[in-house]
Amino acid sequence: MIDLVDPPESRTRLGHDFRVAVHVAIWESKDSLTIPVSALFQRGGDWAVFAVKDGRAPATVVGTGQRNSKLVEVLSGISSGDRVVLHPTDRVAEGTAVAEREPRLSSCRSATGQSGGEIEKQRC
Repeated sequence: MIDLVDPPESRTRLGHDFRVAVHVAIWESKDSLTIPVSALFQRGGDWAVFAVKDGRAPATVVGTGQRNSKLVEVLSGISSGDRVVLHPTDRVAEGTAVAEREPRLSSCRSATGQSGGEIEKQRC
């Protein structure tokens, strides 16, 4: 239930069937390492990512914590500054050679972690 706290005279323009959009924060952290959820895949019963090391993409098991539809908190397995493959397809396997692509100018976004630095730029 939501209670309006403004005086009734300030609400005269609301009208019948007005709506309220609410976003509720159930968890927040200033020092979490986060990556895009799109980097995760299942490996056995664990979550893993392809973490880029020396131009290759070995599968790396990660411990995860909180998540939403865009970001996941990483508790173990990778560190701040590590690069991960986003949206890995079946063409990416253990140790596949990878190269970073330049972002296309249209519709590119970046995901920023909360660990004091950029974790991974989303490449388009």
